[in-house]
Amino acid sequence: MARANPADRAWAVAGLLALFVALSGVPPTATALAIRLDPLPYKANGELPEHSQAWRRLDKAVAMVRRHTSPEDVIVTDHVFAAFVADRRVPPDLAVISGKRIATGALTAADVVAGIAAARPAAILLWDNDRLQRIDGVAEAIAEDYRLAESLAGEWELWVPR
Repeated sequence: MARANPADRAWAVAGLLALFVALSGVPPTATALAIRLDPLPYKANGELPEHSQAWRRLDKAVAMVRRHTSPEDVIVTDHVFAAFVADRRVPPDLAVISGKRIATGALTAADVVAGIAAARPAAILLWDNDRLQRIDGVAEAIAEDYRLAESLAGEWELWVPR
């Protein structure tokens, strides 16, 4: 059996050292990724969407929107699919009202209030005490300029200008 020369041994030691250094970074990287990818609760009460039954009445919420608005109207909602089904536009700044935007501070009460003031929506559709109502001060700001026009099983609320 031939003996390895010193250069081969040096390369083998360097390779093992590099492998050790590379593998030592795996646990912290995995932990950081797990924290970043861990979803925040969908609702303020910690329930996941499948526990809410509001989606079962989406068609009734859409009918509510259609009764109080016209096709050319803009509405604000934390359930943009309802606006889509009702064939109503949403302001671009408030088209994505996601839990992640709220949790990271990318969407604040000031942003929402300014977006509503700029868009002057014909209605605001709130869904199941969800995203818009989770932002401190937004529900109060809505109630200042809008009145509750209709509510559906305590899960959907449609607010229209006073």
